[in-house]
Amino acid sequence: MTEIYPIRHAQTEGSRFPVHRGLRDDEQLQVTLFSPAEDRAYYERCYADAWMFSHGDLRGFSAATYYTAACRHHRQQPGSVLRIWLRGEPAGLVDLDPVREAENKAGWVSLLYLEPAFRGKGHGIQLLERADRFYRLQGRQSLRLLVAESNRTARAFYEREGFRRIGEENGSTGKLLRLERPIPAAGEPG
Repeated sequence: MTEIYPIRHAQTEGSRFPVHRGLRDDEQLQVTLFSPAEDRAYYERCYADAWMFSHGDLRGFSAATYYTAACRHHRQQPGSVLRIWLRGEPAGLVDLDPVREAENKAGWVSLLYLEPAFRGKGHGIQLLERADRFYRLQGRQSLRLLVAESNRTARAFYEREGFRRIGEENGSTGKLLRLERPIPAAGEPG
């Protein structure tokens, strides 16, 4: 298995990633770089679970499509797709598309996923901080993502974290809301 790093050290050697102030040291997430060969089954299972939670069933879901996109993101910029761990247990995934929305100076969040046991405990904020840090270093000014209109839990989380609706589009199972928030300057809370 790949070495596990504290999430605050995940960006580059010597860089620090903000620690979520409300969590003890043993509650801080760690990351490993995505390994396409080793992580396929885990990635597809997590994305399927996120889809079920958002849409209620797997209609319109294509594991191969999302896995292929994650591999492309990883090839475009290693470190854009990460496995998340807590105390040695798999806790989730982050998938950032380093190309999409770059022309708009925005960073695209393809997937923020936490295993059910790790939800509602402040870890989602750490994942957003990871995305902020990743894209801030590239000179991006905002984060953008899609969320199912029917996914009230995720919508409430993103709204609490400063995301605002900037549009909508039709998804395979219903309306998707396009959300955006500014990336805070280094040292500012998200």
